[in-house]
Amino acid sequence: ILFYVASRGHHADIGGTAPGSMTPLATTVDEEGVLFDNFRIVDRGRFREKDLETLLTDHPYPARNPHQNIADLKAQIAANEKGVAELRKMVAHFGLDVVEAYMGHVQDNAAESVRRVLERLPDSSVYEYPTDTGQVIKVKITVDRDKREATVDFTGTSKVEKNNFNAPEPVARAAVLYVFRVMVEDMIPMNAGCLRPINI
Repeated sequence: ILFYVASRGHHADIGGTAPGSMTPLATTVDEEGVLFDNFRIVDRGRFREKDLETLLTDHPYPARNPHQNIADLKAQIAANEKGVAELRKMVAHFGLDVVEAYMGHVQDNAAESVRRVLERLPDSSVYEYPTDTGQVIKVKITVDRDKREATVDFTGTSKVEKNNFNAPEPVARAAVLYVFRVMVEDMIPMNAGCLRPINI
């Protein structure tokens, strides 16, 4: 495997106890909607539409419009196929070594761009935000000027509650990535290099 291609989408509804799959009253993942747990959508080139429809409908709180979900997923798969085709075209035109080198350059540039942002930040900052559910988000950002790195520490943030306002680790990581990317004023693509100088 040389590359991964991905497309991310927010589906309007995937079931759950309320339309939009975002009820604040949910206390279990089933109440939020259908959970795909290691489900292979395409198997050896065959789109498993019937199995997918069953997955979306055979649930305590099924998807309200499974045909729309299926159409959206087909569109995401088509986007990935287009990405694969374009990557192959790029490799055929420039060569694998050049493409891999430039992918590295893009990430190196992103890391350096974030390091330049860190030079403008204070050595240490603490922020606290109370939510309307009574939970508190607490974050301390410490800059190590010698290493040109920062540590983002969420110690003191409220523990997991039995409600729909918890952020799993990938969501917290994405929020940190977003914050540091928007502080970069140059036109760089969002990529993993942005997080290279950040310890979460």
